[in-house]
Parts: sequence; structure tokens; C-alpha cells
Amino acid sequence: MEHSFPWLPIGTEITQGTKTGRLLSSGNGYQLIASNDSRIILLLKNSADLLSKNLQYKTLEMTGINSFTFDDNNYIATIYPNKNAPMELKNLVKVSSSMSAQELLSIANAISEMATKFPNALWDSALYFPGEHLCLATEFNKAPTAQSKYALATKLLIGFAPKTNVSAMTIHQLNPELTFNEIRDFLEIIGFEDEQLHDKLSKINISSPDRFNLHGRPELEKFFRENILDYFYRYKDYQKMGIQPPNGILFYGPPGTGKTYTAKAVSDFLRWPIYDIDIANIGSPYIHQTSIKLKSVFEQAAENAPSIVLLEEIDALGGSRSMSMHDSKVEEISQLLRLIETASKQGILVLATTNRYHSMDNALVRKGRFDHVIEIGMPNQQEISLALTGMLSKKPVANNLSKDKIAQQLLGLPMSDVAWTVNEAARIAVRAGKNQIDSECFKQAIDIGNKGNTAR
Repeated sequence: MEHSFPWLPIGTEITQGTKTGRLLSSGNGYQLIASNDSRIILLLKNSADLLSKNLQYKTLEMTGINSFTFDDNNYIATIYPNKNAPMELKNLVKVSSSMSAQELLSIANAISEMATKFPNALWDSALYFPGEHLCLATEFNKAPTAQSKYALATKLLIGFAPKTNVSAMTIHQLNPELTFNEIRDFLEIIGFEDEQLHDKLSKINISSPDRFNLHGRPELEKFFRENILDYFYRYKDYQKMGIQPPNGILFYGPPGTGKTYTAKAVSDFLRWPIYDIDIANIGSPYIHQTSIKLKSVFEQAAENAPSIVLLEEIDALGGSRSMSMHDSKVEEISQLLRLIETASKQGILVLATTNRYHSMDNALVRKGRFDHVIEIGMPNQQEISLALTGMLSKKPVANNLSKDKIAQQLLGLPMSDVAWTVNEAARIAVRAGKNQIDSECFKQAIDIGNKGNTAR
């Protein structure tokens, strides 16, 4: 016990009828004292300014808050009606590391709330009220160091404070009871980002965004160059400006228009691992299993970040919630919302596709979850012509082949049919013994496509 003697003499009246008894426990800036009426008195001792601020702080389950001066010292006294209520109160530095993820996140939120109100509070001497999910500042410093704060954070996570900052991955290895994402969430809430991830992103080597191509989709190509690829190409510059990484991007439009192709083209350009989830196929009849599968994939993506998670047919899970929806379905959507909105801070770029945008839950498509919602519709004639140029660029083609005429014949078809037609024309050329793809090859390919050849 840091203080051997109580600050107040036994019998000091705190409120009418309530007097101090023996000292129960103490730490930096606080004492717990028994009262004459079987209650517990918490005493805080510090400056008048602190007392004023704490009086305005979040309300506790107590019968009263009293500020007073005794022997030239300023005090706050709070009285608990339940004798056992505050006995679990501890200095943060003494809190056990063997806690569940939920308990740790509760502490993280309490620390964050205290740090916002008292930026110069010393974290390791703050008091934590488990029942109230609240931290109370008791000591202050003009400039508490980031290292001292990080030391407390790692102690809460693994039971001791390493001499240097360690990554979320290292903490996960030391405490495998917590998932990688749970550790990152804890650190993020109290203001620490994963330095290892930032180091990887700052050293990432991607080609200039100007080299990114989406044949036949010039506007979409421009969007990705300017809004996504440039961010990672000039990561350090964006970080200096305090700009957060892009979050989710949702593509919607008819089947076959190139939504999945676009997502995979971005992954190939960045050379990041891509985790492809077909939402329609991961659903489980067992409660919680779909949420567990989603969480597992995002966990893998975070461990291998930077990475991409592709959520195909997201409407299969992210449809509008209704009063008649089962609680388990609501839980799955809520889990998906949490995963998406925290993804970018874990080095995950979320791309999603849907053919039924108007059935999507409004909470899912708002900014902060999907920062960009992009329609990919049927290509126009110019886009088909540009796509043909790209698709044929590495194939032998007859000099008199008119891409514009072919594009006119393919107008009204999705981009997947355009790609199929190019490949079919090439096969026809090989079967006919030709060394180039000519207009006749395309004519036959288009005719086969129009007839709905089952070989497709």
C-alpha cells in the first residue's frame, strides 16, 4: 500500500451522518475508506482544477459527490451505497491481463474517454471502475510520454511492458487468446496505430497509377488511379496530410458488366493478396456460423495486410433489415458493418459487388463503410471499342479489322460477352488454320453468341 496512513482522521464527517472509518486500500491520488454506516468512501486528492473537472465528469452510481478542503489539501469524496461496489476498483497498472476481449475493449474505451477529457492524465495511476466502465484521472503530467502509455497498453494485453514498441502480430503471438483484430481494435481505440503495418505501407513498391488499365472503362480507370492507387503510391505524402486510407468500394450493376474483373484487376496491379468471399455461398443454417466465417477471413486478411477482401453478391447478407428478420440475421449484418468500417485501419481494402443495389441496407452503403458506391453499367459503343483494342493488343489481328464495326454489333451486351467473343474469334481463327483474327472470325463468333451456343 503506497500510503500507510489515511489522509483524514477517523471520524471526519463527509456528509451529514457519514463519517470516515479505517483505510481499506490506496494508490496514487486516491484512498478507499470504510464509513461508519457500512458504505465505502472514495477520496481523490489533487488540485482544485482537477476537482472541478471531475465533478463534471461522467456520473457514477454513488449517493453524493463532495468537494472540500482539509489541512490545506483539496479533496473529492464520493460515497457508494453498496459496500462491495468499489472494491474491484484498481489502478490501471494493476489490472490483470487475463481478461476477455470484451473486457479489454471496455477498458480501452474508458481510457480513451478519460484521455479525451484529461490529455495530461497519467494512465498508469488512473482508477478503473469495472462496473461503471469508467477511468478516473488521479495524477497529471505536463507531457505524459507516448512510451509510458504504450507500456500500459501492452501490459494490459500481455501482462508485461516490453522495452520497445511491439507490433500487433507480436502481441498476438505472446497472447494467442486474443485475435489479431481484437488486439488492433484495442490499440486503435486508445490511440495507437500498428507501426509494423505503417512501415510496410510506407515501403510498398507499386507501379505508377498511370500504368493501371481497365480496358474499355476509362472513367473507372481514372477513378482508381486518382482515389485508390495514388494513395498507396504516395502513402507517406498522404500520411503527412493526415489523410486516412480509402475504405470500402461497392460496385453495382447488371451481371457480366465487369464488377469482379475490376476488383481483381486492382488486386493484380497492387500485387496484394485477395480474399474472395461469395456471400451467397458462406451462409450457414447454424446461428453465429456466418459471422464466424466472415470474421475469420478478415482476420487472415489483417494478418497478411496490406490486402484486399472481395465481397461478392454482398446483397445476400447486406439486404435491408426488417422487423421480421431473425436476430441471428441482424447479428450477421451488424458483424459485417463492424468489419467493413474498421478494415482500412488494418490495411484492408474492401471491394464488394452486387446486382441488387436498391435492396441494400442503408447503414451498409453510407460513408465510412463504403466510401465510394460506383455503378458499372452496360458498356457503350466507345467503351466496347476501347475494350477490344486492349483485349486484342497481344493477339495477331488482320490489318483491315474494324473494331468500331464489331463494337456496334456487340452493343447492348455486357463486357463479359465482349471478352467471350474475342476468345471465340481467336479459337475460330486457329481451327480455320489462319494466323490472324479477321472480320470473318468475329462474324462467326458473334453469330454463335447470338444463338446462345451451349458450349459457352
